Amino acid sequence: MNGHYNRKEQRELRPSRKMNPQMNEALRLIARFLIALILIGLLMMLFAPLAYGGGLDRIMVTGPTGVGNGSDPDGPWIPENLGSKIQINGDLLEFGTEAMFPKFTIKNGWGRKIESQSGVVHILPYINYGKKVDEDRVVGVEISTQFGMGGSFDRSYGRMGSKTLVSGTYIKKYVVQRLTDKLSLGVALNVVYAQLVWRGPLDINRHYLPIEADTSVSGLGAGYEAALFYQPEENLAFGVSYATSVTASLYGRTEILRPFKLRHQVKSCFEFPDRLALSAAWKINPRWLLVADWNYYGYSKHSQESVPVKFIGWPLTKSVKTDWRDNFVAHVGASCKLTDRLTVGGGFAYMSKAIPDQTVDFMTPDVAGVGVAGRIKYKVRDGFDLTAGLSRGWGSNRAGRKHVQVDVWTAALSGTVRF
Repeated sequence: MNGHYNRKEQRELRPSRKMNPQMNEALRLIARFLIALILIGLLMMLFAPLAYGGGLDRIMVTGPTGVGNGSDPDGPWIPENLGSKIQINGDLLEFGTEAMFPKFTIKNGWGRKIESQSGVVHILPYINYGKKVDEDRVVGVEISTQFGMGGSFDRSYGRMGSKTLVSGTYIKKYVVQRLTDKLSLGVALNVVYAQLVWRGPLDINRHYLPIEADTSVSGLGAGYEAALFYQPEENLAFGVSYATSVTASLYGRTEILRPFKLRHQVKSCFEFPDRLALSAAWKINPRWLLVADWNYYGYSKHSQESVPVKFIGWPLTKSVKTDWRDNFVAHVGASCKLTDRLTVGGGFAYMSKAIPDQTVDFMTPDVAGVGVAGRIKYKVRDGFDLTAGLSRGWGSNRAGRKHVQVDVWTAALSGTVRF
């Protein structure tokens, strides 16, 4: 018996390292998910401070599978309603990114027209994970940017450019409990990461001075959310939800850029509005789903008359007049499973204006407007779907002697994994 024979024999006796094909596929999927999560985290860190768009940027609801895109016949039917998440079958992980392309045009009473910076794109990632604990309970976490308003202009006041941002990224930790065969309750703790950027001419009650200033602050706030999902029939459902207002404490700095230099630490606060939503879904047959909702945002009854900026260590507070008003957004959508692998959907939306004529300008452009959206979902394999969506929100109106136009395109791509 020679050495070569011994080595061959040892190789034959050695257990095979070949893995089960299903295990290989599972490991590949897990690796892809981890890479995607890492990329999303990097994108959030890199681009979140630049996520300013305009009053219409959230008109079609975050992501390509919301009510404004017809939801999904396979469920959840009303994803914006926490109670609807009881329809999740098994565990679910959804991760995606939206690319937003905003354009603003403002014409003053003297016929001068200014346009926002061209070629601007903002990346807004989102993640949703839901775990089916048992037939009557689902727990999970969702991260998405639900509020965003602002704009960016090269020359908005004399030689000065401007950039404004008010954004709120919501981190929701939720629990959904089935109360009866027809009724489910969802509750959530909402932690909000808020950002406020105000760069442009210094103002006194929105009367601008030839002094360029740059304020940038960020911080956290917390609130709660509750939702009821009622399904009286197998093919019919209704929802109602309420999210409390969230006041975020903000810290950062203010810089005077011209005609002199000054930098100081400041603190501020911003109160995101409470939200009341009513929704309905009707599954006409196993392939068709119709959905609609109405969302009311209570800006006026909170602290949105002005946003205070207090200079830390100095007896000085500079308030930014906002005077925001209540507004609402309504969506109507439909979705259809063309085949077992292919689902299409789309819808329409209308959003009223939150900022009154007195404070609509290049610092806070806003209009009442409409939106239209569409999406395609493709089932790559059992347990893994890809969804691509495209939406446009637009509108125009006169604000005093000013004429304001807004046009926002948003492209979305997401992947959904069901375990």
